[in-house]
Amino acid sequence: MSFANPLFLFALFAVSIPVIIHLFNFRRYKVVYFSNTKLLRDIKEQTKAQSQLKHLLTLLCRILFITALVFAFARPFIPVDGITNSEENNTVSIYIDNSFSMDAEGENGRLAEAAKNLAVEITGMYDRKTRFLLITNDQETRHMHLLTADKLLEYVSEMTVSPRTLDIRDVVEKQKNFFLNSEKGKQQAFYIISDFQKSTSSLKLIKPDSNTVYNLVHMKNQSTGNLYIDSCWFESPARIFNQPEELFIKVVNKSDQNQFKIPVRLSINDSLKSIGSVDIESNSEKTISLSYTNSQKGLFKGMIEISDYPITYDNVFYFSYVISEKINVLSINSVPSGKYISTLFSADDYFNFQEVSEKNIDYFSFPKNDLIILNEPEKVQSGLIQQLREYVEKGGSLIFIPGAKTDLKSCNDLMASLNSPAYSKTDTADTEVKTINFQSRIYKNVFRKTEENVSLPILFSRMKINPSGRSMTETILGDKTGSPALACTPNNKGKVYSFSFSIDPSSSNFARHPLFVPTFYNIACNAKETSEIYHLIGKNNVIDVPEVETKNSDDIFHLVSTENNVDYIPETRQNIGGSSIIVNSELRTAGNYVLMNNNKPAYVFSFNYDRTESDLSCFSKDELLEFAGQPQNKNFKVFEGNADTIQSEVKSINEGIQLWKWFIFAALFFLLAEIAILRLL
Repeated sequence: MSFANPLFLFALFAVSIPVIIHLFNFRRYKVVYFSNTKLLRDIKEQTKAQSQLKHLLTLLCRILFITALVFAFARPFIPVDGITNSEENNTVSIYIDNSFSMDAEGENGRLAEAAKNLAVEITGMYDRKTRFLLITNDQETRHMHLLTADKLLEYVSEMTVSPRTLDIRDVVEKQKNFFLNSEKGKQQAFYIISDFQKSTSSLKLIKPDSNTVYNLVHMKNQSTGNLYIDSCWFESPARIFNQPEELFIKVVNKSDQNQFKIPVRLSINDSLKSIGSVDIESNSEKTISLSYTNSQKGLFKGMIEISDYPITYDNVFYFSYVISEKINVLSINSVPSGKYISTLFSADDYFNFQEVSEKNIDYFSFPKNDLIILNEPEKVQSGLIQQLREYVEKGGSLIFIPGAKTDLKSCNDLMASLNSPAYSKTDTADTEVKTINFQSRIYKNVFRKTEENVSLPILFSRMKINPSGRSMTETILGDKTGSPALACTPNNKGKVYSFSFSIDPSSSNFARHPLFVPTFYNIACNAKETSEIYHLIGKNNVIDVPEVETKNSDDIFHLVSTENNVDYIPETRQNIGGSSIIVNSELRTAGNYVLMNNNKPAYVFSFNYDRTESDLSCFSKDELLEFAGQPQNKNFKVFEGNADTIQSEVKSINEGIQLWKWFIFAALFFLLAEIAILRLL
């Protein structure tokens, strides 16, 4: 039992007053003179024991009367689970879930607005001395200190739904860490107002604080169904000018109803490119594809749309990519020059082709090139090995073509530094290419149909590639012996293409075969380092911008979305061969953003809302009660999210079980008992 006004207990010293009076009366002697002893017969005989009993009962009633009256003024109560009154519990924590799922409709309108109203009601139930901690999904710095009631109400009124998600487990940890030092050992009340989505409520992983009572305020939404676009992707990371594209789109139906003929619209640069439809069963997902052709170069801003209500934030999905005006290719040749490669790339304006001798290499030019071809080197010097390794690791693509005079040891030193398969000594036995990997990005969409017994390149001499132990190596062309004739090995951000043969006519007829042009052309087109086609809002995204360099430290990048009227300045890092931007949670609006450098469009990036909130499946009140009923969760209480219910429940928690009325009744009882004793005994 605790007291709201414990200072009144000092009034218990008043109990000494009837005690003193009682003792004083015991020592008083009253002399009565009788003229005639006959009058004694008229006096009611009374024993000494009866007189003492009457006095003791009267004294007891007076003591109990004063005690009950003092207790009544001290306002005794029984705390709920040990939480004391506001005199001691003067800090209260409130978490308001302002994620996208709270934009759904509830019994009292939008859940987000209802949650804000409940926070206001809770605040009003505490006295002016109480300080509040406010936690939201935005995790704003200004919220992360103790607030007065007026300041809390101001912040709550400014709240809007947020694209950020925050797991209930993390909410509990943040509140616990905040009070870890400042309020250590002090009892707390924590109100968690949320719809308790299953995707963001890891209840079983919560580690509660024994000094905190967690009040789970359940906000019930009226509809749990949602249809949304989950993601999109291309099979190949490179977009090539004037070639068909196939975009894959995953649509998810999180409802109990089947959906039929749902239109899916694809727009590129504000122009409708394709329309499809999807039939999708209840509580399932389906992937569809839409096709179109890149008929121009430059920045491409894509948007996919469906229609669904009432949750609309996930009806649109943004993506973007860049098709460069030029692809830079550098060929490092031995003597004589690689004329076949030069003829191929020099004839196409899409490529900026340069070739140098292996004895006259400018290492500083490496980062400016998308593809480097090391064509039949006699010996790979250690300096060149180091520079090529750095080039590939940072996103460059390398083609290695061995020659008849290539030094095997230095060649394998290069392959080892690039984590690529090693070569064996030259084999002069004739063989031919036997297999083509049609699923490789190099040959995908090259052949309209495949035929058996087709004539493939003949190899007169080759250096056998040994891919054993290189699980990431992809065989693009294979010879009759089962060894790779052309292999691709990824290395960090870059790729290494290894030929087992030379394209010189003395080593193979590959340069005169129809495969020569699409092989080198598509390797070059896929060599361009590209960014992800979309990113998620709410994450700390570190995004490489390989083609954009700031000329000086004063240059500032801007991410601009004209559709959303947003101009965002990201943090910038300068790298060798490019730059990186850091986009944090301050960017809140989904869309396509053009990266402006010196007021000129330099690149394009897309940002989408996290789809974690799209699954509206929530824990019911009964499930929360079951969770709170477990022995380890005795500090958890569950309330229905309406003002009337929570007001009575919160009052009960704040004030506990009030006992002052019972002590008033007890005081009256003892007063009446004293009167009865004095009159009847």
